Amino acid sequence: MDENDDTCGFCGDGGELLCCDNCPSTYHQTCLSDQELPEGSWYCHNCTCRSCGNPLSEKEVSTFSAILKCLQCGDSYHDTCIDQEMLPCGDKQSNIWFCGRYCKEIFIGLHNHVGIENFLDNELSWSILKCNTDGQKLHSSKKIAHMTECNTKLAVALTILEECFVRMVDPRTGVDMIPHVLYNKGSNFARLDYQGFYTVILEKGDEILCVASIRVHGTKAAELPFIATSVDYRRQGMCRRLMDTIEMMLRSFHVETLVLSAIPELVNTWVSGFGFKPIEDNEKKQLRNVNLMLFPGTSLLTKRLDGITAAKSEEDKDAYNVSGLPNGKCLPSRKGNGHLELHDLDLLEAELNTEDATNASFRALKHECGPATWFNHAKLAVGEV
Repeated sequence: MDENDDTCGFCGDGGELLCCDNCPSTYHQTCLSDQELPEGSWYCHNCTCRSCGNPLSEKEVSTFSAILKCLQCGDSYHDTCIDQEMLPCGDKQSNIWFCGRYCKEIFIGLHNHVGIENFLDNELSWSILKCNTDGQKLHSSKKIAHMTECNTKLAVALTILEECFVRMVDPRTGVDMIPHVLYNKGSNFARLDYQGFYTVILEKGDEILCVASIRVHGTKAAELPFIATSVDYRRQGMCRRLMDTIEMMLRSFHVETLVLSAIPELVNTWVSGFGFKPIEDNEKKQLRNVNLMLFPGTSLLTKRLDGITAAKSEEDKDAYNVSGLPNGKCLPSRKGNGHLELHDLDLLEAELNTEDATNASFRALKHECGPATWFNHAKLAVGEV
């Protein structure tokens, strides 16, 4: 069986595809930004250094060099392309490394608030969920109970998504996409690698009203492939409330753009009702190196978030600051997003446990707008909310 993928990593369609010489990813040549390919071996964006653009293949990398991958955005670098002061101590192959201050803040901010209930008005609350894939690292009954509650809510969230979306099975691998996204499963195929996904839920008491899946690709973009509302709460503005919360959270992380796919019938709903717009060519080029979850037959829509962030008052900035982290060192070429690293898991755990400094700012994300009564009972992305 051919080890290469049979679907373009950029548009999600099949056809005549170009194969990466280092991983199973394939692409239409017309989807690539460089229409003229180099002679010899060709490497996709997942297999090239973000700094120098040269291959990350073990065949090409010197034995005196190593490959570092950001734990949040997934960008990879040769260690020789990074400021020596920012290299990890000890094991260079450690998976605990961040390419910059903002990626570190995003990771800690999200991880720190998994399972934390954040109250809005009208008895509503929202929280972030993520499947715990490191069960062996839970050393207390409190953490085990916390994980159990998160997994129980994830199971309910999955039920809501499966009620609203047609089952999506990848024909190449047989992967059932929705549960794989919800439980952030990895894959050798870049387009099916769903690590990094979080589930955001809107609740009233113990009942889950609305569910969304998000993944943050550093400050460049966040994607939202699925959002669904429980049948009993549709046409009551719950999708709007959850979207407002997600957007405000993303702004607090300095994320520039929110991306989603919409079926043709609902492009106008997203554009006129939620402030999205069809993706432009320059935006496509900027997102070339981001592994987005794409669906054939849908339109890619974007919404800029950084404009509102830039206009925040000093008082708002305090409410949006979810990390509580000091400024990190900067590299001149990274425009204020200097390379950082975590030396070991203990240091990461210590930072992840600083919840008191960040909970208040998350709880400050409170919306004053009323329900969106105009919202139609319709499918918003490729499913039904």
